Amino acid sequence: MSPVKRAVRNVQSVEAKQTSVDNQVKVAQPQVAQPVKKDMKATSDIDKKLNDMEKKQTDMRKRIEVLKSSKEIEDREAEIRWEQRRQRDMRMVKGIFHNKEQPGKSAKFSVKKYKGVSPKTWTFDHGEVRTIPYGIACHINDNGKFQTYKYESPAPGMAKMKVSKVEHRYTFTSLDYTEGFNN
Repeated sequence: MSPVKRAVRNVQSVEAKQTSVDNQVKVAQPQVAQPVKKDMKATSDIDKKLNDMEKKQTDMRKRIEVLKSSKEIEDREAEIRWEQRRQRDMRMVKGIFHNKEQPGKSAKFSVKKYKGVSPKTWTFDHGEVRTIPYGIACHINDNGKFQTYKYESPAPGMAKMKVSKVEHRYTFTSLDYTEGFNN
């Protein structure tokens, strides 16, 4: 569970507890306008309980404020990390595209990785050397694959499916790190 979801869940549970404490305070309020002397002890106990509940209620409100402020901080930190990833993914890399599914043919696909950015269609030819954004190169290597399965029988009469291998449809091999060695 992500830290943001955990903080939201904590805020919701604290708010639910606060509502329950509010209801208890309303129920525990004395109905008698003027206490009788023999009931003095009972009213003082009720007053103590009311004071305790009011203290708990103020403590809960303080905790809620802390949780809300920590959630805002986490949201800002997440936005910063997201922007850093976006900047990293925009860095250009040079490499060779390989179409392993249909060698010699071109491949076409669309990518939309970030909110607010419209999808872009990319067309690559097999063996083509191109300079593309790092995020697109990662997309080609991470998402252009599929799993093949085989049956395995641990005991006679029992069959179990297992991933035999992962096949890549496309790969993008970076040339950035090898250019320095040839000079």
